[in-house]
Amino acid sequence: MHLKGDWWTSCLAVGLWYVPERHQILGSNLATAHFVVARGGAVRFCGSEEWVRKKEGEDEYGLPHTYVPGMLLEAVDASGMGLCYEGLDNFVNLQHLRWLGLAGSSHVDDWFLDRISSQFQDTVQHLDISDCANVTERGLCALYRMSALRTLKVRGPATLCQEFQLACLMLEEIHCGLHVEGVTYLSLPDDPDGRGQP
Repeated sequence: MHLKGDWWTSCLAVGLWYVPERHQILGSNLATAHFVVARGGAVRFCGSEEWVRKKEGEDEYGLPHTYVPGMLLEAVDASGMGLCYEGLDNFVNLQHLRWLGLAGSSHVDDWFLDRISSQFQDTVQHLDISDCANVTERGLCALYRMSALRTLKVRGPATLCQEFQLACLMLEEIHCGLHVEGVTYLSLPDDPDGRGQP
């Protein structure tokens, strides 16, 4: 059960609920693309370097209004979009999603990261949660499930917390190919590079 409050009001205000008909008509990739771009985010499709976004003052943004086979979503930038937990219902069946940007999103918290880590555990390689003030080390620990993750961007006051730094270090230890950007680890007296190893 959801408690109605400011976050619920903001979710309703920007229409973050799941619309099954949109996914039936467009398919998951295009439906998600429309959902994100219409709300101020940006998307990129497999095989393209171009980001699709809505131009300021315009309602059209150049996405097809019918299903197009082979249009597979590779990257989503929902930074600052106001995406809340319930809005993730719109991010279903995105088998080719490799890059997800959520920087500066006030509704991204530990529960949100837990859901992302389950929903995109085998696909997302690059995740940006910089300046998400409600993310703690507990949320970071949920990201251990994301076996494909190669780059995690964190920035903001939380990175100064020792527990947050240790959670980042733990993730890098679990996933050998992972690089966490935006955190400076505490240095031990005999550890000039700040990696926590003698």
